[in-house]
Amino acid sequence: MNELLSPSAPVRRLLGRLEPNDLRWALDLPAAPARPAEWKALLRGPRRVLLQHVLAKTCPNGITHRQLARADIIFRERRDGGGMQQWRALKVLESPISSPSTLSPELVQTRLTDALSPLFRHHTTSLLLEGRIWIRVAIYEGQPLDRPPPSSLLSYILLLPGGQWALASGMSPRTRPALLQALTMALGCSVITPHPLEGRSLKSLQELLLQPMAQGPWGALKPEVALETNPLVHPRIPNSFSSQGCMDNHDEKTLSSKASRDKRRRMLAATRLYGTLPLPTLESLQWHTELPIQPASSNSPESSTVTPDGPIRMSVSLNGPSVLQGLREMVREGVAEPSLPPYLAEIHTLSMNKDWTVRSTGITHSKTQRRISSYDPSVSG
Repeated sequence: MNELLSPSAPVRRLLGRLEPNDLRWALDLPAAPARPAEWKALLRGPRRVLLQHVLAKTCPNGITHRQLARADIIFRERRDGGGMQQWRALKVLESPISSPSTLSPELVQTRLTDALSPLFRHHTTSLLLEGRIWIRVAIYEGQPLDRPPPSSLLSYILLLPGGQWALASGMSPRTRPALLQALTMALGCSVITPHPLEGRSLKSLQELLLQPMAQGPWGALKPEVALETNPLVHPRIPNSFSSQGCMDNHDEKTLSSKASRDKRRRMLAATRLYGTLPLPTLESLQWHTELPIQPASSNSPESSTVTPDGPIRMSVSLNGPSVLQGLREMVREGVAEPSLPPYLAEIHTLSMNKDWTVRSTGITHSKTQRRISSYDPSVSG
């Protein structure tokens, strides 16, 4: 697309959110300004003055679709996905790609453009940032070409290191099949399927997909943490705790009290389950249960009650700013018993936060019925 986009309010708002160096990179400007003294003076002033100067000097007639796409991608990369935007995991099967760095973003962009051009008018941009390939697809069906398309027509795909996982956002039911098929062709893989993990934090989703066994109590296994600590030492909690859900210093008499012992027991249990390091951010957990009713004993008043046939079916949803952190705090404060069932105690190792079913025979994915792990409800708390 050769049409220029007028610097409308939405365009200026997006460009104004970028740091000065990111703005120069997005607009394809040289890394070193031609007039360093003038540039330094602009950096000391209001951001809107700097933006107005850059647009007037370098883009007097408007910016290109590529420049807008680069600015949009950089903004989302710097904001961990864009804040309120929901991302969904995709499983890339039988991909020949070992890492996005081995795949040219230009090649991905060309292949996607060729695959999507017969279907609808669009603009595709692909960039390699921080070892991940960003893909932005803007649909212009029925939209003027001199304005940015509405957010409902923007789709984003992020190829993670390793070539086995991707994250996607903004795919509508109408465009999702075409986008996934085009991405399959661009990557040369056999199939790309949705995976039951979603959230707003790209960093957290990537950790859960690429480092599932280095979460919770084994967070020290993460490379950035292992350099500073011994990952083979199981995390311990100190004898004194901060005011955030932990015990303060007490004398020996207080520590011997039952309340203090119970609190210390809960703190130890929370540490064993979820560790002490920051947990990945997930805004929701959703699962289903199909568990049989335990018959009442013959001596209980309820023994005459007729037990219904079949299991009890329920759908459960936990929502909050960080449900994993919330579960840890619930154990610490005694709201939840330390003997949590494994699908809650080990949620950070499952790489999923929805669409699983808990049965007496085990835990399975609700749609594919793929077995995730064994589970015996009789031994849980």
